[in-house]
Amino acid sequence: MATFQDELPATAEVCAVSSDDGDTNVPRTMRSGGTLAAPRRRMEHPRHPGRRTLLDIVPAFPTTTLYRPVGQAELDLIGATGCRRFPPRLPEQPIFYPVCNEEYALLIASRWNTAGGEVGFVTRFAVRSDVLGKYDVHIVGSRIHAEYWIPAEDLDAFNDAIVGTIEVVSEHRAEGSALSGPAKENPAP
Repeated sequence: MATFQDELPATAEVCAVSSDDGDTNVPRTMRSGGTLAAPRRRMEHPRHPGRRTLLDIVPAFPTTTLYRPVGQAELDLIGATGCRRFPPRLPEQPIFYPVCNEEYALLIASRWNTAGGEVGFVTRFAVRSDVLGKYDVHIVGSRIHAEYWIPAEDLDAFNDAIVGTIEVVSEHRAEGSALSGPAKENPAP
């Protein structure tokens, strides 16, 4: 007999939750639109106490995975928030630029962030799609050079829409340095 868990992609998170029939393979977090969505709290069926409702298995909201190349200073500020928020923009930085794909983020982190012997990191995070939908994707070169332009005054609302944590997916150093490649672990909060 197939369970809800059998129908989920291998990368979806599933928590064991008992339903009225004893099934412990009920997903609490599912993928929506190819990205991870936050779990909903358990709701009682209004006419059948103890039964699960559709709200138990439908994601709370769809999310979109974005990337952001950062240097060590910005990564330290992200770590100070428990890896949950990006730091405020400086006065000379009126726009926050998350990018739409890892390939573009790797290019920036390995070429631009490593200039002068600095280290570059690629971060990955999920944002509520309804909030992100207020902004347009901008192509700033070839089609992989896709990014959002978030005005600095909107960054707090953008940070509030981040689902989960901001994780480091790779670290890059100037050519000839000791380390370049997948990240070992997220920064300590």
